[in-house]
Amino acid sequence: MAIAFLVFCIVLVGGATRLADAGLSITQWQPVFGIVPPLSDADWSAAFEMYKQIPEFKLQNSAMTLVEFKVIFWWEWAHRLLGRLVGVVFALPFVIFLIAGKSSGGMCRV
Repeated sequence: MAIAFLVFCIVLVGGATRLADAGLSITQWQPVFGIVPPLSDADWSAAFEMYKQIPEFKLQNSAMTLVEFKVIFWWEWAHRLLGRLVGVVFALPFVIFLIAGKSSGGMCRV
């Protein structure tokens, strides 16, 4: 039920992310360290400068300000955070059951 709820949430946030045209606002995929958003003004400026280098900014959002960038950044960040959470909520019990020998499914045999 928890994974189903999280998938529902990720679909909702993903839809909002797409409607906000925020799909590429985070230009680097950092699975571990990407969980920490920009914390200082310098970090925000650096993230915005990286965003300015991609075609989405050049073709679609060239008049965007840093304040507007922060709005789309947070949508994308929340979407990626939910993706990480879905992975952890699935993987942690899976690994525990696998190690404990409680998994009887054919796909889970090692």
